[in-house]
Amino acid sequence: MLFYKVFYYRIVNIQHNGLSNVFKYKLFFYLMLGLLAFLGLIFGFIVAYASKEELISGKKYLDFTEMFILVLLTVVTLFFNSSYSILIGVVIGFLLHAFLVKNIYFYFGLLLTVNSFLNFNILLFYIFAIFLFGLAYGRRLVNIKKTEFLSKVLTMFIGFILPFFLFFIREAIFKYDIIFNGIFIGASLHVIGKNYR
Repeated sequence: MLFYKVFYYRIVNIQHNGLSNVFKYKLFFYLMLGLLAFLGLIFGFIVAYASKEELISGKKYLDFTEMFILVLLTVVTLFFNSSYSILIGVVIGFLLHAFLVKNIYFYFGLLLTVNSFLNFNILLFYIFAIFLFGLAYGRRLVNIKKTEFLSKVLTMFIGFILPFFLFFIREAIFKYDIIFNGIFIGASLHVIGKNYR
């Protein structure tokens, strides 16, 4: 963790290497942190595959873990974005997940991207929480065919990475960060309401 902190502040405070180099370093750094968060899904699958017998008896606990993490992420995000404008994002995110983009990892990627310019400790919390979510969620990939598994993981990964392209229009992040965070909250609420009744 100390290494990441030193590297992070080194990147943020570079003043003489040129804007393009700073941008490249930042993008690489955040992509690596994002990849770390996504690896929770892979590790979760490996653990679940190695202990298939326990999946049935542990289903309710894993469901609770997923729901708890989503609720926690929602509450924390709402706490740091207490504005009426967030309701616009919540509605958009709820409808977007309900009818179009059902990949929860797309919204995780959006959450990490938008909050990459905020407090580093908050960013680490998001990464750790998404990693833990993946550990529980990975068991959903155990009982599907190999080709379907590869397709699903690739789809989730692409969805997760796509929001990072917002780095190329950082002005939009700064201007509409609350709405973007609201989109995550809306999608999260839809997942909770649909899957964890």
